[in-house]
Order: sequence, then structure tokens, then C-alpha cells
Amino acid sequence: MKEFVDSLKKIKCLKDNILSIYLKGSRQDMSQVDYWSDTDIIIVLKNNYKISEELEHALDEFFGPIMAKELYVHKGGIGYRVITTIGDCIKQYDLQVLEDTLSMNYLKDDMTCIYGIDNSVTSSNEPTQNLNEVYNEKKIREVWFKYFECVKKFSRNDNLIGMHLLFDLLKEYLVLEMVKRDIKTNTRVHRFGYSEKLQSNLDMTLLNSGKTTDKLSFILQLAKEYDCELRKLHSEYQTRYAYLEHHIKVSIEHLDKRK
Repeated sequence: MKEFVDSLKKIKCLKDNILSIYLKGSRQDMSQVDYWSDTDIIIVLKNNYKISEELEHALDEFFGPIMAKELYVHKGGIGYRVITTIGDCIKQYDLQVLEDTLSMNYLKDDMTCIYGIDNSVTSSNEPTQNLNEVYNEKKIREVWFKYFECVKKFSRNDNLIGMHLLFDLLKEYLVLEMVKRDIKTNTRVHRFGYSEKLQSNLDMTLLNSGKTTDKLSFILQLAKEYDCELRKLHSEYQTRYAYLEHHIKVSIEHLDKRK
């Protein structure tokens, strides 16, 4: 790790501008490292350094040859996730590069300062983020809009867009399931899962059916589970399920008339 840190400090446009480097995740004590483990690094820059596009190019050069990459740009920092190849070996790195003024929101949980000044704050008992803030009325309306739009697309035989929307809706439901897991296990970082299964009343075989009504039935099943879980987790949520149930019933009646 020392050689890796020394190399990071020599990256063009980072040289002499690094305030701190932190190691996060399983590689801090190597107790839970497996074949799929990546290396989680946070780099905090000195006050006078502003992140620019030059940094991405410098990181690309440093980690090359690159096989795959994700880049997230936000105010005061970037998230840089990369998969590199060294011979037949695959290595994964997850970097956060932050301007110092924005770093405090990220210097939480268990981490080890491996270079520079340690300004991290351990907060292992920090409560799960308030779901009422994440799932505000704007977010909830957007999700339910997708449900009604999904019904329309399948009813008009547009299975491509319909399935695209349906997978988005399945993802929204799985996010709620992950929130439940966070609460149960008192964690926000999942290095390993628990062999979780979807609710048994979600009949995934309906998605293989050529019948539009079967796909609408699956949408209704998913909406019922989503609605139920959101009512449990969100103190201000108002159910919309009955409206979708009626809408699908009427849609099926129209489909029957169209035959």
C-alpha cells in the first residue's frame, strides 16, 4: 500500500496538492477481502486546489490500461471507479477525490488515514438516513407516474419501453428492501449479502408470458409490495395503490374489447 500511496502522490496535477489519503472498506484489516474486493480510497485536496477535467485524464493515465470505468462529478469532488488489467489479473479501485471544503460529508464511518492530516469522524452508530427526506412527495410522484406509464406502454404493445419502465420500478422496490436490511443489520455498507429472496408473491414467471394481462398482473403485484413497504417506512406517505388497481382493471376491460 505504501508504494501505491507514493505513486498517487506523484500523479500529475495532484503532486503537492494532497492534504490527506484515506483507506476505506475491507482492505483496512484484510479480514473480509475476497476475489471481488476493490480498493476504496478517499483523497482530500488542499484548500487552494480546484478539481478540473485535467484530473480525470491524469487518473486515466495512472490506472491504465483501463478496461471499464464510472465517473461521477459532484460539487467539490468526483467519484472515480475503475477496473484495470495487469496481465490476467483484474483489479478494481473506488476513489473519491474531494476538495477540502466539501470533504467532511464523506469522512465518516470506519476509515484509516494512510497519509497526511486525519480529519475523519467515526460514526458507526449514525442512524439510517431519514426516509422522509429521500422519498419526498416529488420522488413518490415520479415513481407512481412510471407505474401508470408502464401500464399504458404494455397495453399499447410497446413491450420494449414497458419492460424498461418495469425494471426501473423493480429497482425502486429493491431499494426499499435494502433500506429494511440497513435498519435490521445497522449498516450502510454491504460487503456481503444474506442470500435474500424476493417476496414469494412476486410471480416473476409472468414476465415470460406473451399475454399483456399477465404483465399488468405483475405490475399490480409489484405496486402492492412497493406501496406496502413504503407505508411501513415512510411516516407521511399516502397510498396510491387503489388508484392503480382500478386503472389496471379498466385497462384490461379495454383490452378485452379490442380483441
